[in-house]
Amino acid sequence: MARIGVISDTHGEERLIRQAMEIFKELGVTRILHCGDLCVPENVSLFREIPTDFVYGNCDSCVRLSIEQAVEKYGGTLHGDFGSLRLCGKNIAFLHGQNRTRLLQELNSGSWDLICCGHTHRYEFSMHGDTILLNPGALQRRSQTPGAVCVDLPKIDVTRFTLG
Repeated sequence: MARIGVISDTHGEERLIRQAMEIFKELGVTRILHCGDLCVPENVSLFREIPTDFVYGNCDSCVRLSIEQAVEKYGGTLHGDFGSLRLCGKNIAFLHGQNRTRLLQELNSGSWDLICCGHTHRYEFSMHGDTILLNPGALQRRSQTPGAVCVDLPKIDVTRFTLG
């Protein structure tokens, strides 16, 4: 069994990232997937205590090189625009989601047990055949309910928490 955290659209919100990290630690999260729109490369350092996998979001286009350098400096894994992992026997993909065509291709491929994405700033948990689509929503003050999620594997039990 493993517990992973999923977070997206942090948009430089250092205070909310710190809150989310405290909750992730309290809940025993052992790995984090960041689904893009980090926006502030220095915030990679806030994820040092838990191994984190990052993908780029559309708002990261101007800071890609800086994010790459921050990941090299502070740790984590940068997957580019699309990441995939196999954990606890589950195939997991993660991407930002701004490329709707790519997202739908992955959903319809039958290759994934879980696909995590962001971009819409809205929480979503939905089934597409045998694939679960999970969007944790945005971790941003402008969101109505800033939050992130924990996923228990291999059952794919999802718990969302909100921050403020």
